[in-house]
Amino acid sequence: PLGDGIEGWVGRRLDPVMLRDFHADSRFREVPGLVLTEYKSLYCLPLYVYSNQSLTGVMELLYTKEKGFSDEEINFFTTLTGILSTTIQNEELQDELRKMNVELEQWVTEKSEELRTSEERDRTLVENAAESILVFAENGDIVLANDQAARLTGIPKFKLIHMNMLDLFVDPSQPKGILTDAGQGRESIRQGELKRADGTVVPVDVLAVGLTLMGKRFVQSVLHDTSARLRLEKLLEEKEQQVATLKAQLNT
Repeated sequence: PLGDGIEGWVGRRLDPVMLRDFHADSRFREVPGLVLTEYKSLYCLPLYVYSNQSLTGVMELLYTKEKGFSDEEINFFTTLTGILSTTIQNEELQDELRKMNVELEQWVTEKSEELRTSEERDRTLVENAAESILVFAENGDIVLANDQAARLTGIPKFKLIHMNMLDLFVDPSQPKGILTDAGQGRESIRQGELKRADGTVVPVDVLAVGLTLMGKRFVQSVLHDTSARLRLEKLLEEKEQQVATLKAQLNT
């Protein structure tokens, strides 16, 4: 630990220590399992990277005989500690980089799987929806259609995604407001007459909302066939007229 023993003192102070008899030094501490009785002199240097002020450890030289150190030896070991400290730190950085790369690969794999699962789930929900769903670009070009939309229009899906949404209606001006509303971030509800592939006309309600996919703006729309509702409304209106006629006859 820093500050403990000769090595800890060197690590904390970042100063080398040369001792002819390290056993007599007050900073010396016995290390369990390490027998140093046969050694006399010691030279301990910090393994320090000055460029980023990082301590990687210390290097300690032990000699069996009492020894002093020449300038040549001091220069050699000082250079050696500089090489060792940089090498150790580079290896630690490489290990950390490899670890980060592994974690990044795992994260990308997990996110890719989550995205694939999400796309499959969303596609399944769209494909199996009871309503007709179309997704189109801001200019009205259709980019996605589900099976129900193909059944409603009588046009295969692969043909639908090469068409413009406005081309599906008898009067293109009826649903055109959807594009304006979506561009302004508003939900939109429009009514129109859908022109089927066989030439028949189907009244529909169109509910649309803007959405962002992969940084681009799109519009998701739900087309609801209102034929049955309009027939019921017409039938109800006829019945009300019949009741009103009967009441008028009873009153005369």
